[in-house]
Amino acid sequence: MAFNPKSLIYNIMKKMMQQLDNKTNLTFILILFWALFWLISSSKLYLNGAFFPWMGISADIAQLFLYLIVIGEAGLALLFISLIVWGKSPSHKPYVESGWRVLYLDRIMHRVAFKLTVLLFILFSLFDLINGDRSELFGDGVYLLLSLVSYDIWFRTDQYSMDQMQRMEMQADKAHRL
Repeated sequence: MAFNPKSLIYNIMKKMMQQLDNKTNLTFILILFWALFWLISSSKLYLNGAFFPWMGISADIAQLFLYLIVIGEAGLALLFISLIVWGKSPSHKPYVESGWRVLYLDRIMHRVAFKLTVLLFILFSLFDLINGDRSELFGDGVYLLLSLVSYDIWFRTDQYSMDQMQRMEMQADKAHRL
């Protein structure tokens, strides 16, 4: 049998792609994206210190609203970061938890984070409509759509993972009974 470098390269690439597929978690990527998005967005607003002089309101009031937005965005960033740190799915054994950890294990905090993201983009869009800023409205609309798609992907992926976990637990229980 002759050495075939093409099949060797193909097999190596195939194994690498399979490992990448097995080790990559789409839920983690989505949550990491939104954590970085809100962290960078709030940092950029805070560090630039920009306000809206063209709206006809005083700089102090504009600055107040700017910092309130920064606080909201930073809070969302921290919420998404907390999902990465504490929001791991439970292992394949039943969990008995109490307190705040249950909010992560039951996926309540995950849903709240995505819903707050959608709500914030709706508020941004309403603000853009009131001020007639169509270019900002387009950008916020795109991010609103992206957040809705992200939530849908997260929900479906998480539901699939939970279903898989339940199937494995049922198979383990069935094997244990025999």
